[in-house]
Amino acid sequence: MKEKFKNHIRNKKIPYIYVCILLFFVSIFLYAEIVKEKTLGYARAYFLDVGQGDSELFKFPDRTLFLIDGGSWNGKLRPAIESIEGKTKRYIDIVAVTHPEEDHFGGFLDIIDSYDIGAFLWNGRNAEISDSFQELLKKIQEKHIPIGVMREGGNIFGKEWSVNILNPSKERISLETNETSLVLFIESKGMDILITGDIGKKTEEYVLQFIKKKIDILKVAHHGSKYSSSELFLRAIQPMFSVIEVGKNSYGHPAPETLEELKKVNSKIFRTDKLGTIEFRSDGEKIQVIE
Repeated sequence: MKEKFKNHIRNKKIPYIYVCILLFFVSIFLYAEIVKEKTLGYARAYFLDVGQGDSELFKFPDRTLFLIDGGSWNGKLRPAIESIEGKTKRYIDIVAVTHPEEDHFGGFLDIIDSYDIGAFLWNGRNAEISDSFQELLKKIQEKHIPIGVMREGGNIFGKEWSVNILNPSKERISLETNETSLVLFIESKGMDILITGDIGKKTEEYVLQFIKKKIDILKVAHHGSKYSSSELFLRAIQPMFSVIEVGKNSYGHPAPETLEELKKVNSKIFRTDKLGTIEFRSDGEKIQVIE
């Protein structure tokens, strides 16, 4: 076979030594690409454009994919993920729902059928669960996807990343649905991110006891509702960047009051209804914003 390959090269009038040199450099290039695939060297946070709903995709330095919330059932989630990961990659390590309202989990009804999932996380609040969320849980169980109930004090760790759960506690799980949203504090490569679901001002103030430093990126609670983003909360966390995940709606989101409060703390505001999916990337020294 090797001799046949040599003859083929000779027939094409390409010196065999040149081919060997070419193959050597191709091998070096491929090896570098494989190494690069194993470790990114930076962390990425994507705030996905899924219309009036929440969805965030995190790609950590060890290539772990963590998807929080899935927007509504409007067909937008899978294309948003495919625009980042391509159409051939069909595995997500962790999927989490902050709380069982349809604008936060609806898109997962498609994702569960289209992707292999390593684990599914939620707050475990069984009261007032809709038929659609029951259908999602049934699909998850049928596919034998491990289910984890996360509460205040829980955490997940990986290489160069961590996720800490700040809400709800066992006592707070019986509150109104929005106030039981998982609040997640995510750290990776010098990038601190706070995911707030749909919590209101009282729960924002509650989680302040667990936050000991300024936040780089705030996922603004409840699509910019006037019932969230209090002055006390924003002055305490001083977010460098604030992301409002919002689409066409009849609720008045984002509220002018919320936008004004964010401006008061000099936070740079990004909106998915105006910019589409927004990417933040950190190498441990600086955070880049890619709109």
